[in-house]
Amino acid sequence: MGKTYVQGEVLNATDLNASFLELKTLPINPQTSTYTLVVDDLGKVISATGPVNIPANVFASGGTVSIFNNSTAVINIIQAAGLTLYNASTSVAGSFTLNSRGICSVIFVNTTTAVLTGVGVS
Repeated sequence: MGKTYVQGEVLNATDLNASFLELKTLPINPQTSTYTLVVDDLGKVISATGPVNIPANVFASGGTVSIFNNSTAVINIIQAAGLTLYNASTSVAGSFTLNSRGICSVIFVNTTTAVLTGVGVS
């Protein structure tokens, strides 16, 4: 993160623009083999070339992680034990696939329920 400001301090345009840019930039976490999401992935994009496991009891309500399939093959998005993972397009629960170069977001409703939405999800 950038600079910490104190009350009453005057911000210049450069500092203000840099602060907003940080808020608009999503960190990328590249993964080249089977990967299980961890709490540090909150608010990140997982750039995956292999299966991604979505665990239960890791993320709180409102937690969001995005997954980008950075390969030319379909990858699996796996609902781990104890988690109910719904496809927002169909309301079906289970594990899903993400097409080549597809992207999706996993939004946690609570610690054991999440919704998957995006392009290339089936």
